[in-house]
Amino acid sequence: MSAPVQECPVCLRDARDEAACPGCGWTLRGDRVLGHPTPEQERGFAAALAAARREVDLRAALLAAGYPGHGDPGLLGRLRGFARGGPTAGLPVEALTVEDPAGEDPVTHGEDDVRAAAATALDRLTGDHDRLTAVELTPEGVRAAVFTAGEVCAGLRGPVTGRSWRDLLPALPADDDLRRFRLAGGIGDTRPDPALLAAQADAAAPATDGPVLLLVRVPGWALPERVAARLRERGPSTELRLPPTGRTLTDDGVAALLAIAALRRDVGLVVADTGPGGRVRTAVRRVFPAGTTAAAAEPVTLAVRTPAVASAEFTLAVVAGAADDEPAHGGPLAVTRARLRPAEEHRVDFTLAAGARVGVRCADDVTARHVPAAGLDAEWAATRAAVPETYRPADVPGADLAFAVELGGARDAVRERLALVAETVALVDAEHHAPASVRYAVLAYLDHSATRTDPGHVVRAFPLGAAADCLEFLGTLTPANPVYSHAAPVEDALLLAVRLAWRRTGAHRALVVLGSRPPHPTEDLGASAPRCPRRVGEGAQLRALRDLGVRLVGVWDRPDWTRPDHNDRFGRRGRAFWNRFGDRGLLDHRTTTAPDLVRGLDVRARAPEPHPLLLPLGGTR
Repeated sequence: MSAPVQECPVCLRDARDEAACPGCGWTLRGDRVLGHPTPEQERGFAAALAAARREVDLRAALLAAGYPGHGDPGLLGRLRGFARGGPTAGLPVEALTVEDPAGEDPVTHGEDDVRAAAATALDRLTGDHDRLTAVELTPEGVRAAVFTAGEVCAGLRGPVTGRSWRDLLPALPADDDLRRFRLAGGIGDTRPDPALLAAQADAAAPATDGPVLLLVRVPGWALPERVAARLRERGPSTELRLPPTGRTLTDDGVAALLAIAALRRDVGLVVADTGPGGRVRTAVRRVFPAGTTAAAAEPVTLAVRTPAVASAEFTLAVVAGAADDEPAHGGPLAVTRARLRPAEEHRVDFTLAAGARVGVRCADDVTARHVPAAGLDAEWAATRAAVPETYRPADVPGADLAFAVELGGARDAVRERLALVAETVALVDAEHHAPASVRYAVLAYLDHSATRTDPGHVVRAFPLGAAADCLEFLGTLTPANPVYSHAAPVEDALLLAVRLAWRRTGAHRALVVLGSRPPHPTEDLGASAPRCPRRVGEGAQLRALRDLGVRLVGVWDRPDWTRPDHNDRFGRRGRAFWNRFGDRGLLDHRTTTAPDLVRGLDVRARAPEPHPLLLPLGGTR
């Protein structure tokens, strides 16, 4: 009786106590025969054994060369040279199939399958099952990445790791082609140590804790399949058998997988809402709702208002939490320190990247500092500690607003001009972030007379002062009959406007001219438009005002003689003056309201709708 077979003579697999090799199917123990085999039987057995060995090696060569589907003919030609019995006898490519380990039909998955499987596996991560190990078996080696549930979204635990087959299985040959051939199950004429390779392959499987996403890019390769078998034995796994050409577990590939993981909680910007008495309540304004993925997220723009404080640097902190909730006490996802103008509305853009990484971007002209990950907790703690219990706006630069109003003309038209000025002053005073910082001036101009030509007589002036005093002065003004039909002393009002005590730094400065007729010319144009007695030209005054940084706005009550079809010198001159305010600076008296005028003045008044305030607020605790 012959001794038990220890290994398969075809593929060298450990096959003790087996009737047939579980690897290649070679019969190890057949029917008993009487006597010794005949020479013909011996020759037949030797030929069958040689053919089986060639088939194993040639099948390994085909697999190692990327067949089926992704074959490299040049590589196949080299690998066939390692086959026992020589490269001439070949297994046809068409005959090669790679069986699924479950015994199903051959399957090749695609990259879409990887994304779908990864998304499902990542979304299943919870506190009890908070780790997923992805393992990719490639022709070069083994790569692994460990994903964690994360507080807000799945993340990566440590870097992607990778080890080559030569490192994992030192018994493999140094030659690249021969090593590839052996990995796929080839034997060749130089006998390997199958037991040593098997033991090294068993030890090559990466450590795992929890479910496994197994990406096999070498399906059917003997030694990698042994590694895959060890991984399957450890617990639940999702397995995909993929073409050998792609790679998933690279830095970019892992980022792409994280980008399809959905947020588990809302992500938003921490802001401060103020209630009665200036009481402060911090809240979260939602930016990205739970369920959003970085791959599908569009940029989001949020309108916020900076508080009226002396400091111009504010904190934009992004945390996880439901909208209008108190901010989570956990660490922030992003903190940006930005130098923004106080007491103004600003728009901030947010982007979502893989791993719940939130990008924060202000306007191009804003200086911003993004706090690195290592400093997020400290910066956020300092910001939270600086939030006051109550908020009181600080004294910040305000505005100087002047109104030059023509008193000559039809009584209803003049009353409408004066009412528009009064409504505008009242609106700014009611809605400005710091109303005490705004000063108002009124320059109400009459007509020149034959006996008094000085500006002080022609213009009734209220110098820059408080809103209440300005409104009281406006109540004393009344319409007057015009003296000249084609000119009014606008130039005298402009001259006095230049001489106002404008604040030169910080404050917003603006002048509104409300009237109908153009200024007097510097040269006499007849009885209806004589020259200015003091020969004051409006052009020089307008230039001086612009040099002072004064915004110019005109509200024109347009007389019929300035219509386009009136092309005489008076009509042309009237149109020319009022058009100097420009398309954006010239408003129509008939349709302009106080809110329109406030917008035209670009006064930084508080928006009527509430906006969240950025932190910190300043003020007192």
